[in-house]
Amino acid sequence: MRKYFRADGRDLANVIELGSMEAIKELVKIGIGVGVLAPWVARSEIADQSLHMVEMGKKTLKREWGVCYLKGRKLSLIEETFIGLCESVCESRED
Repeated sequence: MRKYFRADGRDLANVIELGSMEAIKELVKIGIGVGVLAPWVARSEIADQSLHMVEMGKKTLKREWGVCYLKGRKLSLIEETFIGLCESVCESRED
C-alpha cells in the first residue's frame, strides 16, 4: 500500500492494516482516519451516504491473493477444483 501511494507522489505518515473490512468502515465512520476499500465492500454505506468514496488516482491498486493448504497433504477433488477456478479467474483478470 505504501509503495502505491509513494509512486503517486504521496507518502503516508501513519498506517494501520486491518483484516476486517467492517472494522475499517466503522473506524472511518467515527473519524479515525480514512480507509482503502474496494467499492463493493462499502456499497451500502456509499448509497446511504454514511461513507464517501474518493477515486484514488490514475493507477490501479492491485492485491495479491493466495490459497494455502498443508504441505504434502493430498487435496480432495473439490479442493483441487476450487484452486483451479481461482487460478482461472485470476488469469482472466490480469491486465
